Amino acid sequence: MGKVAQIPDEKTLRKYDPKPDELERLAGPVPSADPADQAERLRYIAVPEPHPEMLHGRIGVWAQQAAERSEASVIAVFLGLVSYAGIAFGRDASFWLGDTCHHPRLFWLHVGRTARGRKGTSVAPAERLHQALADVDANKERFAETHGNAKPARMAPAIHAGGLSTREGLAWKIRDPVTTTDPKTGDEIVADSGEPDKRLIAIESEFENVLAQSSRDGNTLSSALRDCWDGRSLAPLTKTNRTTATDPHVGVIAHITPSELLELLKDRQITNGFLNRFLVIWAERDHLVALPKPTPKKNIDQWASELSESIIWVRKNKPEMQLNDDAARLYEVTYLNQWASPSNNDLIAALLERAPAIAIRLSMILAITERSAEITADHLRCAIAWTRYWRASVEYIPS
Repeated sequence: MGKVAQIPDEKTLRKYDPKPDELERLAGPVPSADPADQAERLRYIAVPEPHPEMLHGRIGVWAQQAAERSEASVIAVFLGLVSYAGIAFGRDASFWLGDTCHHPRLFWLHVGRTARGRKGTSVAPAERLHQALADVDANKERFAETHGNAKPARMAPAIHAGGLSTREGLAWKIRDPVTTTDPKTGDEIVADSGEPDKRLIAIESEFENVLAQSSRDGNTLSSALRDCWDGRSLAPLTKTNRTTATDPHVGVIAHITPSELLELLKDRQITNGFLNRFLVIWAERDHLVALPKPTPKKNIDQWASELSESIIWVRKNKPEMQLNDDAARLYEVTYLNQWASPSNNDLIAALLERAPAIAIRLSMILAITERSAEITADHLRCAIAWTRYWRASVEYIPS
């Protein structure tokens, strides 16, 4: 009897990745049209393996500085930082895909097992960056003197970590001002000054709570979040609550366990276009650190200084972002060979439906960080690597 073939363990398994010319490699293989081939391949999916291109640019450097002293996954740290930066940049930068205008904002969902996912640890560097940016706001005179600028408007966006429950509650955080008329004099009175800064990042440590709220009769939180991702103003849906929020710029950093996500995949949240607005990423600790140390304050302060300069640049220039020639060619190849036919599995295809738009948004953030209106092939390679890891994550989780 011949030797029995052994199924390799998950550490030695690798996702199929041919190595032809660079563009075709980055775009990835065309999915097999044979459902049997697809099913057989999915039987032996490996733990998703990050690619070095996912840590491009200054934010990649920040993430590595933050992760080297802790058990946090460096890719989860990167996404926390890049998501925060995108919201900090606001809506002044734009990119047109057809007749749809995109701004630099992301929703992302961190999937990992309890404790091993190190979800709170992975978002902590973004929270420290936020505090450092708030310190810049508190010392505007010193910042202006150091950088030769007039006092800037508020640098730090708002952060909400208390959980979202309703459309009205979300709108209230970035509400428009409310005015009334004095019945005696006819003068206009400001009843509520509202929130002029529409930048908000919501950190959802228990994403299943959002899903539970959204599933209740009459609750329209998921539709509000869809509108925020699209950049549409939040208009009141009831006569009893007239809170509006014009031109929101909202990002979401959410956390969930694999078992909770699997329950979600059975729900209509997939088909109504809610979850496919999230970059769904599997990330767990890949090393142990018995006594983790904080990222040095000098590093955090340097991040805040660099981010502040980029915020000032985008506010001054209000760039309409463009792909350069190399990036445009890479985008077209990837769109035709990978994004247009992401999977023969209907569920995975539904989850990845917005990969092109999310890749553009991620590329925008990287370019703005470098204070450039031009999206280069390097920026797009990073985004493509993330969409491939996204696909590997959603293939792995159901397995």
